[in-house]
Order: sequence, then C-alpha cells, then structure tokens
Amino acid sequence: AVHVESYPTHIAGLPVAVNINCHAARHKEIVLEGEEE
Repeated sequence: AVHVESYPTHIAGLPVAVNINCHAARHKEIVLEGEEE
C-alpha cells in the first residue's frame, strides 16, 4: 500500500503531469492584419 499525505500548496509547486490546465495552456495569440490606409 502507498500512503500519501496532502498539504495545501500553490499549484506551481505541483508536478507538471498533475497541472493539466496550467496558465500557459489557457492562452492563445492571434495577429490581426488589415489594409494600411
């Protein structure tokens, strides 16, 4: 058996595999190009 103790911590301290919806994954960049006047 495995005994795991938990303790409140900041999400950045969690392993990356657990942090699925991280800050970087929620952002997207688009570039809008238009005609110059």
